Amino acid sequence: MGGIVKFRSYVPAAVKDYVTEVIEGLDGEQGLAAALETAEKALVDLDTAINMRLSLKTEVPNNLRLQRAELTNDRVTLANDISCLQRLVEQSDMEAVYTRLGDEGLRDEQWRTFVHAAWTAHASFSQHREKLK
Repeated sequence: MGGIVKFRSYVPAAVKDYVTEVIEGLDGEQGLAAALETAEKALVDLDTAINMRLSLKTEVPNNLRLQRAELTNDRVTLANDISCLQRLVEQSDMEAVYTRLGDEGLRDEQWRTFVHAAWTAHASFSQHREKLK
């Protein structure tokens, strides 16, 4: 994984595969790490454009400000998602969880479902609800 995630020895292979797939991508699809890198580059490019306008003492259009806010939000969300997945496979207190679930004889798809549910449980949908109002 290029050092992004350091799996503990007790993490099941299906979980390792799933987390690797989500973070690094699979079969040509972009993973979270590449999406984060893309968002960070786009944010740097946008900041350069905004700073150029500011240095020329010209107005910064609202669409650039909105785009920056959205890119910043995307970057934070992607970073939080990666961090959450890392915690699920790197924190030592997860060993008891994996041991208990392993005792239940989970199949690979059940492991994937467990990690997906734990990962998405941290998501805040308040911003999405606000957009719908």
